[in-house]
Amino acid sequence: MSGVFPVFIVLIVAVIVLVAVGAHRSNVKRQESMAAYAAARGWSYEQRRPELARRVGLARPSYGDNVIEGVLDGHPFVAFDHVRYESDGDNGQRSVPVSVVAVNLGVAVPQLEITRQGAFSRFFTDLFGTDHLVGDKVFDDAVRIRTNSPGFTAEVLTQPMKTLLLSRLDRSWRFSGDNLLTVADGKHTPEQLESVLATCLQMVASIPPGVWARLQAGAAGLDAPAAPVVDAPVADAPVAPVTDAVPPQPLGPQAPTPGVVPAPPSTDSRSSLLEESVGWSIDPITGKRTSR
Repeated sequence: MSGVFPVFIVLIVAVIVLVAVGAHRSNVKRQESMAAYAAARGWSYEQRRPELARRVGLARPSYGDNVIEGVLDGHPFVAFDHVRYESDGDNGQRSVPVSVVAVNLGVAVPQLEITRQGAFSRFFTDLFGTDHLVGDKVFDDAVRIRTNSPGFTAEVLTQPMKTLLLSRLDRSWRFSGDNLLTVADGKHTPEQLESVLATCLQMVASIPPGVWARLQAGAAGLDAPAAPVVDAPVADAPVAPVTDAVPPQPLGPQAPTPGVVPAPPSTDSRSSLLEESVGWSIDPITGKRTSR
């Protein structure tokens, strides 16, 4: 009996070593596969990038692994592996691998998050805005929406967009800063990454041109109240009475010129997400750059 216990310990250690070696080999194989895939598409690959996950609002750890970065149909993007933590049911936590894709929009947008009912807050660290309903029972029952701009949300969630989102409830979606971010459990394969990127571009294309025009004009909030206008008389000059005055017109973006289709957002410059050294950030409401 005394000799059985040492043998049992050796077997346990052997199993642990075999599992660790297998996991290492699997990780190396994945790195080689993703690097080869990126190179074949003319994209870049990086095993680990510090602070990448934190910059897009994900929970710890702050880095991203197996990072693929490139440009698809004029839109810069970055995709990477990450993990989230959940309770293991025994006063502890276990890690769950997740895949992340962020596509640069070329312009700052209001915040809008669409997640499957019950999946909220699994991925993102920050909360914003309020819960929102669109009045479509099927859609409202299937997803949870949070936004700081009901106007932007109403214009973005067209029927084609809602149909597209309902077909991809395996992922959480967020418009934030100047990016469209999507997260799902599991590690993406090259084929899955292609599918996710295609869905992201479909979502971007389904947003009406007029919305892009207003965003490019700087009206990122779409719901922001107009600033008050104060008319002060010129010093030492009499103020003539005004009769039949035209009521003040609401401030805001001008309607697009009839017959002119607004150009899609420019993607010539990389998003703050895609820069290695970020000394500023884009305010999601005003669209202005502010120092960190």
